[in-house]
Amino acid sequence: MRHFFFFALFSALTPLFLHAADPDPEKDPVLLKAKLAILEADRAKSMDHLTELRMKHIRADKNLKRMHDNIMTLHRNLALALDSKKDIRDLNDKLIRLDSEIRAVRESLNTAKPDGEKK
Repeated sequence: MRHFFFFALFSALTPLFLHAADPDPEKDPVLLKAKLAILEADRAKSMDHLTELRMKHIRADKNLKRMHDNIMTLHRNLALALDSKKDIRDLNDKLIRLDSEIRAVRESLNTAKPDGEKK
């Protein structure tokens, strides 16, 4: 009986020791997900900081401001020229309709929940 107890104890604890002795914790999915979340948050924060720094330099430097203004004018003219094309207007109209339908379905899903819970 005592042997059975030790065998059961050894069998139960072996996976814990093997996991703790794993030489490569980089393969643990939980740690990888946590690391990914940290890296993604750091990247998002860095991208926000980069945008702020770019705008700071554009506001401070007259040459950069002039270039930025020229680019924005060209961008606006390009958008107007593209929007004058019928196939692009049709696709934009379809996207607007789809967005409206998606919003309506989401609202009906939120009101149709039994507890009235919303996401």
